Amino acid sequence: MAPALGGLTAAAFFLFFVRHSLQQGWYTPWMQIVTGIVAGVGAIGGSEVVRKRGYTPTANALAGAGSVGLYLTFWAAYRRYGLIPFPVAFVAMVLVTTTCGLLSVRRNSVYIAVLGLLGGFITPLALSSGSDNVIGLFGYVALLNVGFAFVATRRGWPKLGLLAV
Repeated sequence: MAPALGGLTAAAFFLFFVRHSLQQGWYTPWMQIVTGIVAGVGAIGGSEVVRKRGYTPTANALAGAGSVGLYLTFWAAYRRYGLIPFPVAFVAMVLVTTTCGLLSVRRNSVYIAVLGLLGGFITPLALSSGSDNVIGLFGYVALLNVGFAFVATRRGWPKLGLLAV
């Protein structure tokens, strides 16, 4: 329970720090995006170090917080600031989702898998342009479902498979 609360606290800190730095004008938008990417990747990388020391729940919470930070950073870079085009933001968020799937298999963590699945489902909503692209949307959702159904099958998590469908 404590590692999950720590992960939620780290994610909330990330969100509020970025918001506060915006309000204070401490960083330019590009500096905020680069800082967000470095912090997110650093949290995921740092979670490996923590995991190797035997603190698996804490490592998973740290990886989750880093993933949430990356989702928020890529969303802000595209939606809020318009610094990156849609294809770049979409691929970046898909890579975060893929990383969550791979980490969940490697660490046997259903929580990271659920986080990645939710982030994967939120991606088209967060980046929506308002134009209809039914084939792209349903193709993406089908790939997401197949990927996480594979993760669920590989790890024996039937509830994740049901959630993916």
